[in-house]
Amino acid sequence: MGHNIYMVNIEIILNNISERIEEIKKEKGWTTKQFADFVGIPRTTVNSWIWKEKVPRIDLLYKMADAFNVTVDYLIGREE
Repeated sequence: MGHNIYMVNIEIILNNISERIEEIKKEKGWTTKQFADFVGIPRTTVNSWIWKEKVPRIDLLYKMADAFNVTVDYLIGREE
């Protein structure tokens, strides 16, 4: 049972991160490359988050949060 809960939570986090990145990109009028360049990470890494293929490492979540003056909780959907 615990494994299923973990999988649901990861899916929710992946969805939230993808949505938050898309919101930030839209707000700034940026492409994925511009977003990635601003944060200082490869575009392919950002795409893997947008496409919900990978969960960002915690250090990259902090880097994104700092770059856009938001919290990690905001990025993962724990706060609005």
